[in-house]
Amino acid sequence: MKHLLIVSPSAPPKNSPESFQLDRILLTLDPGIRVTLITTPLQAGWEKHDHSMDRQRPNVRVLTAALPIHAYTAKVLTNHRLRRFHIPDSDFWIAWLARSLSLKLRDDPPDVIYSRSFPFSSALLAQRLSKLLDVPWMMHLSDPWYQSP
Repeated sequence: MKHLLIVSPSAPPKNSPESFQLDRILLTLDPGIRVTLITTPLQAGWEKHDHSMDRQRPNVRVLTAALPIHAYTAKVLTNHRLRRFHIPDSDFWIAWLARSLSLKLRDDPPDVIYSRSFPFSSALLAQRLSKLLDVPWMMHLSDPWYQSP
C-alpha cells in the first residue's frame, strides 16, 4: 500500500477521543505511506484545537470538508432544534461532499479508504468515496475512549 485515505472529522489537532486514537495510528504508520486525511474545520466547543496534538506529519495531506460559508451553515445545520434531521449524527452534511472530494482525489487515488467509527457520518462519506473511486473501504469499529487521556 502506497496511499491511504483516512476519513475522520475528529482528527488531530482536535481535542477528542477519536482524535487521540487517530493520532496513535498516524504515528505508527510507515513513513513511506502517503496519507490523505479528510476532516472538518476546527470550531469552538468541546472539540477545540489542542496544541499538544500539533505535530509535523510528513506525507500527510489534509483535505478539509467544509460547506460554503462554513461557520454559518454548520451552525444552522448542527443546531439542536434540527436534531430530527441529524441522521446518523450532526455531521450528516459531510456525506454530501463525496462527489467534490472524489474529484480532488481522481489524479492520485488511494489504495485503501479507512474511516473511524465515530461520527457515523464519516462512514457514509467513506462508503460513497469507495464507490466513486472504486477503492476498498475499511471501517475501524472501536471504543474511542479506550486508553484515552
